[in-house]
Amino acid sequence: MITLEDFAEQTKGLPSAMPINARSGALRVSVLAVFVVLALAIASAALPADPTPDTTLTGVVREALSAKPVSGVVVTVAGISDTTDGDGEFVIVGAQVGTHIVSVASEGFGLVGTVEALVSSGRVPRLEIDVARIPTGPRDLGPIVVTGVRGADTGRTVNSTETMTRREMQGQVGAVWDPQRILGYQPGATTSSDMTNNIVVRGGNPSENQIFVDHIEMPNISHLSWQGETGGGIGIINLDFVRDATFHTGGFPAEYGGKLSSVLDIRFREGNRERLGGEMELSMAGVGGGLEGPLQGGKGSWVASYRKSFLDLLKEPIRLAAVPHYEDAHGKIVLDLSPKQTISVLGIVGRDDIDIKWVRDADRAVVDGLKYAVGANWRVDLGANAASRVTLSQTGNYYDVQVYQVDDDPAYTNDSAERETTIEGVIDIGESYADAWQIGAMARLVDFRHTIDSRAWRGFSENQGRAVWLGDQEIDERHEAFQFAGFLHRDMTIADDVTVRFGVRAQRSALTDSTTVDPRFGVAWRITPAATFSVTGGQYHQPPTYVELTLDKGNFDLKDAQARHMIVGLEVNLAEGARISAEGYRKLYRDVPVFEDADSIAPSGRMVNDGEKRVSGVDLLLEKRAKNGAFGSVVATLSESRSLDALGEWYADDFDYRKMLTLSGGVPLVGGWRASARWRYVGGRPFTQFPVVELEDGSYDLVPDFESRNQVRYPDYHRLDLRMDRRLDFAAWGTSLFFEVQNVYSRENVFSRQFDRKNGRFLDILQFQRLGIVGLIADF
Repeated sequence: MITLEDFAEQTKGLPSAMPINARSGALRVSVLAVFVVLALAIASAALPADPTPDTTLTGVVREALSAKPVSGVVVTVAGISDTTDGDGEFVIVGAQVGTHIVSVASEGFGLVGTVEALVSSGRVPRLEIDVARIPTGPRDLGPIVVTGVRGADTGRTVNSTETMTRREMQGQVGAVWDPQRILGYQPGATTSSDMTNNIVVRGGNPSENQIFVDHIEMPNISHLSWQGETGGGIGIINLDFVRDATFHTGGFPAEYGGKLSSVLDIRFREGNRERLGGEMELSMAGVGGGLEGPLQGGKGSWVASYRKSFLDLLKEPIRLAAVPHYEDAHGKIVLDLSPKQTISVLGIVGRDDIDIKWVRDADRAVVDGLKYAVGANWRVDLGANAASRVTLSQTGNYYDVQVYQVDDDPAYTNDSAERETTIEGVIDIGESYADAWQIGAMARLVDFRHTIDSRAWRGFSENQGRAVWLGDQEIDERHEAFQFAGFLHRDMTIADDVTVRFGVRAQRSALTDSTTVDPRFGVAWRITPAATFSVTGGQYHQPPTYVELTLDKGNFDLKDAQARHMIVGLEVNLAEGARISAEGYRKLYRDVPVFEDADSIAPSGRMVNDGEKRVSGVDLLLEKRAKNGAFGSVVATLSESRSLDALGEWYADDFDYRKMLTLSGGVPLVGGWRASARWRYVGGRPFTQFPVVELEDGSYDLVPDFESRNQVRYPDYHRLDLRMDRRLDFAAWGTSLFFEVQNVYSRENVFSRQFDRKNGRFLDILQFQRLGIVGLIADF
């Protein structure tokens, strides 16, 4: 929840300075940056382009269900093949430089998802390929060759799931290599504004999204974030670390719990087990680099990276009122303890700060933030048909905020720390997803401290998408409590064409003395070899955020909010690399926490479980990927999200966008260039037009009025983004260049309205206007 209104609007606008604030003098900086990168590109092109023919590509093939290595799989890249050994390892030598789709051939296994390989004369990340056992029954189908066509029934989900590889995400237009912004373009999803990467999924609010990185649940993976939010100004995650990301937009299975709308599951890749390599990055978002290499004896690998912003160097040229500083670092070690045991250790840390000065109501705001995650995954092969994973992790989020208004005494201070220490154990039993069990349990120690002192204020809540009021606050509390969860999931096949997936998850929290039990189910019917009909449903619970609990002591009596999902889908693979899918969904919310006295000029902060909401919609996806690298997609959503007020009347919810349309495409050009574009349209978000009153001193203020809630809408949002990429390879290194323009026609999309107390007028707060982005990556 954001503090003062000006503070909210200013901080929400600050990420527009990343990578470039296009107003005022930003054009000069854009041009300068373009010339710098062009000069580097020309210098690179002037060197003898001599991609070595002795390229080497290494990797491993594992079972998707158990993560066990698979031998005897023929892996083919650019017409060159190798067969995996007893450890699942393969080596392909001499493949042509470029990006290629990987194919596998094996008796009884098929490829899970799409795998692209970048063959380079510089650094080549290690390939990790998942295959799933395909039961053949009494018939021997012989070798099964799969070339990476996406499917509806993948893993433990039957619909509402999209997986993207690192290569796919790096090529996305208009997302500045931010995983949350990238996945905000998926069916049924959008980011709440250009200035943040908070994701709104099928009518939910941004706090309803769960995030995992290598099985470690992280409350937030963004810089410049706020308590209770799952997004922020710009992502911490370095895409070069990412192997793939799976985004569940509904009906997710029993292994996930604690959020109402979606799950983002990110897997980090392993480092190179053959040789030392690295990369350096220079872009308007910052400068950074990474290194990776093998552990002694080749029984493991390591990878590490660091990134730092340098917008402070550009403060004067682009005339920024405030400059965010941020830095982040990642590290991962993988070690094979034995042929049947592997341990991986992961660390992520991010720090950010910003100092904002105003000329209006508030004089200054100083914001510092720190977040980290550290954890280990221990995998054990338990035999022919079983495997286990134990994950031990800790995450932490620290907030230090001071807002000064008029005089030298802070109008708002927040010194808070939130930590979660978690251990989780999971056992997978079965040969394949056609007949398998999954059993898991989790225990978590929650420890948070909130010291908040504030005058009465009106702010803007990104989670609620609207203005909120709160009275005076004096909070100084610390709490420790345990949370527990257990789940059971079953996968089974009926005949040859029907897959059934069902499970149950139970959760217990001593913090609010709550216990929930949530059933889940999914059915997929393969009508034809190319068409699959699916149905998914389930119940989900989400506890109050820590900051909501400490607003009032009575909030510890709140129940968990509940949502029920029902999804019906049809997916058809039209041809190799092409598919169309359509899904209809309905979500029913109950027990949503709302302020007990929300219509007061200074609410106490006491919350009650009186909120209800219902969401209905249809998502449509059509995409085509050609062998030459050309691609195109159409994503459309029609939906309605309505909430119930205290008078028993239904009104448009804060994130009721109604219509969304995204058109994307790209084509290879001569000289190794690739051009891509994306056009995005989102219906106007509803808001409440609060009455304006004149005060005795001649200034103006707003009066809470929720009888006319959300009866007005902001103008529709739309923008066009264009991008050019080129890959250059030399004898022992390579470079990737990109040039991007966001909001090409400089559409003035309105994010919100700021109230001018002096003149009694509303001022439009605009989202990104035209932005120029350039970047250079060198790998070796």
